[in-house]
Amino acid sequence: MAVEYWIQLENRPWDLSPHNLDRMTGQNMQAVTGKPPVQVTLASENPSIPPRMVTMFNPLRDAAGNVTDALILRRYHPPVRPDGSDAWTIPMDRKINPWDVNEHNPGESGTMGTIPGPVIECQVGDTVLVHFRNADARVGKDALTRTHSLHPHGFVFRTTSDGAYPLTPPDQTQPVGGEAAAWASVGVNGAFKQGDRIPPGGTFTYTWETLGWPSTAGVWLYHDHSVCDMENIELGAIGIIVIHNNAGDLANEVDIRLRPDDPVDPSDAHTFHLHGHRWILPGPDGNDPIAIQGSPQNHPVSQFEDVRMFGPANSFVFTINGQSGSFMRAGGRAPDASLGEWHMHCHVLNHMMTGMMGSLLIIRGGELAFGLPSGVPCPPDTGGTAGTTTVHLTTGAQFSPRSIMINAGDTVTWVWDDGTDHSVTSDTGIWDSGVKNGGPPFPQFSRTFPAPGTFPYRCVIHGESGGLGMSGTVTVM
Repeated sequence: MAVEYWIQLENRPWDLSPHNLDRMTGQNMQAVTGKPPVQVTLASENPSIPPRMVTMFNPLRDAAGNVTDALILRRYHPPVRPDGSDAWTIPMDRKINPWDVNEHNPGESGTMGTIPGPVIECQVGDTVLVHFRNADARVGKDALTRTHSLHPHGFVFRTTSDGAYPLTPPDQTQPVGGEAAAWASVGVNGAFKQGDRIPPGGTFTYTWETLGWPSTAGVWLYHDHSVCDMENIELGAIGIIVIHNNAGDLANEVDIRLRPDDPVDPSDAHTFHLHGHRWILPGPDGNDPIAIQGSPQNHPVSQFEDVRMFGPANSFVFTINGQSGSFMRAGGRAPDASLGEWHMHCHVLNHMMTGMMGSLLIIRGGELAFGLPSGVPCPPDTGGTAGTTTVHLTTGAQFSPRSIMINAGDTVTWVWDDGTDHSVTSDTGIWDSGVKNGGPPFPQFSRTFPAPGTFPYRCVIHGESGGLGMSGTVTVM
């Protein structure tokens, strides 16, 4: 059976932390990143929908710290007009995890798409056609920088549908037609399109096969593989492929995959650890290539796993309540013994603390959805006595450090050492240093914080209420 997808690459700002919460430490994003929330404009591809202003707590930023656009792969409904002129006009937005009450609305009134991009699903035996359009309209970047492609893992495909720059040859079934000028702008001057460099405004159809081979079943990646592929993947141009095998799939399969645009270090290996549970890795029956290619992947091939190491673009699969003995549940034999939320994370601890973690939530089904718990940051070591933290008023009209964390009873001392007039003024009027002039003998202002809380403040000359400009935060534990 042929399965068709209509996917468009679009650019717009993206909030990496839309809930404004680091659940591990319980901090808001300004405390974590040192940067205040920003107002950004989201504009739909549909010209009939007016742009809107939204608050982003941790927007995607470039190396200089400026808010930048993400690259979003977005699914659309198939065209209904005979000439196809309404292609890529009606979004078909869906959550990545439909059961996740915390995932934001991906529709026109929400994020307008998802990162990672739409899940491409099919069955073993299907042919998948992906009709792709490049709508990258970033300002200040030339056409070659804004070329994009789609490269799949897991499928079987000809070189013309590989999407790998600069190796993919022209596809002689797809003439450039009315897009000739766009293709010429990126160096494609022949009569046919090339799937490794779709220009802005250009289109291409990829054909990806399964050929009925059970070995294609699994969860895989697809991603940009054009001229600036690494940068494009880091900006969000990546998605997920799920190839089902009804003849061999096990119930409640859980897939663990590491994205190749790993923000820690693209060459790093990672581990996967799931609290309370252990599992067996499934594999094929037989041990020769023909048997492996035609076998469902449901034969245990490992001991019980507790921590599994894997690298970029690698993946592994295990099952929950699948075949007998495939999964050691937490809690014990009782049916409800494993109910609750269980950590799953990379056991390289600094990776975990920079966000490489999640949860396995085991429920009966039908319960009310409530907010999940959040932690607190590790308090500073004061040796058991009250301490003093120093904040400098630095060149460029900034507090350094901008956000600090102290224990109840500690004192903060601000030092004017940039030769400029400033104040240290509470946003809520709790304290005010008054305006002081910097430079020798370097005026100071101190305040002791007796009780827990979060205390935003600013300079009355260079800052604004609400955390913009020259502002800071004291978090008291």
